[in-house]
Amino acid sequence: MDALVRIWFCGHCDTVPLGDREWQKPPFGGTIEGARIYGRGSSDMKGGLAALVASMLDMQIEKGWSGRLSLAVTYGEETGSEGARLMAADGSLPPFNAMVIAEPTSNRVVRAHKGALWLAFTATGRTGHGSMPQRGLNALEMVIRFRQNCLSLTCLQQKTSFWAAPPFA
Repeated sequence: MDALVRIWFCGHCDTVPLGDREWQKPPFGGTIEGARIYGRGSSDMKGGLAALVASMLDMQIEKGWSGRLSLAVTYGEETGSEGARLMAADGSLPPFNAMVIAEPTSNRVVRAHKGALWLAFTATGRTGHGSMPQRGLNALEMVIRFRQNCLSLTCLQQKTSFWAAPPFA
């Protein structure tokens, strides 16, 4: 049965810009204290990428998994998802039944994560004379109505808990 299952493991290799912060630990040092590693991307998401690779190896070597496992490492996640966009555009992504993303979630298993939707649209108006504005069509008013309609979508108003306890907890 598991030979038919294809799991895609995905993570990103970039980090947010360094900024002007005063760092308590060297940001590029990979300082280890106890069971923690301090450094750029150690949580989001170099540690996650290491966990994905370790999980894939464990599934295949230790557990004898015969299904297909694929690893996708993207970039630009912190600045507009350029890497994921290119992967989706070139059509080379393998089909999959499940996806595991190692985005940090405070050590909780989740079945969904926030995302982004980018829209591009054009509002075309029609000029009208000041003495007869009703004959015109105000493109700005159309944009405002569109925005209000988007914000009133039921799916954006619902608060849903996606936290799920793993079966082994």
